[in-house]
Amino acid sequence: AVSHNPASNLKIGAGVAPIPELIARGVRVALGTDGAISGNDLDMWKALRYAAIIHNGRLESPTAILPRQAFAMATLAGADALGLGGELGSLEPGKAADFILVRTDGVHSAPLFDPCDHLVYAAAKSDVTDVFIGGDHIVKDGALTKADLQEILVQVRGLQPKIAAAIAQSDLGTKY
Repeated sequence: AVSHNPASNLKIGAGVAPIPELIARGVRVALGTDGAISGNDLDMWKALRYAAIIHNGRLESPTAILPRQAFAMATLAGADALGLGGELGSLEPGKAADFILVRTDGVHSAPLFDPCDHLVYAAAKSDVTDVFIGGDHIVKDGALTKADLQEILVQVRGLQPKIAAAIAQSDLGTKY
């Protein structure tokens, strides 16, 4: 399997991976955001949209990557790449109940003809209202239910000097 990280690849000038060609050869392609050093916001919605459109532009074909292909990269193909396709990645009996609720009442959502097309081309991370992991309601109406976001941010900010020092000692600080 291959992890396709279109937003971070574009940011660092790494080009566009030949994803339609890999899919045509039977390679399983999952979608990712790469690390914070090259992807910054780790936005899967941006990665999903980029995966669906950059290949259409590169190959001058509106069907190089279809919305359903991009959506599958972000869901079941990701689970398969991790060896967890039998446990998650799709809503099926016996699999983990991992899913999100997405608002569709914004101006950018109108008109909404095809839900998959909408998720790929129009939805954004700010549209996600609720997150369920293993059936547990982790985010409700945009707020964490099982953790304190401010406490997490304090811990993350406390780690920043250590992370910055590690980057300074590597070639990552000058490479990107």
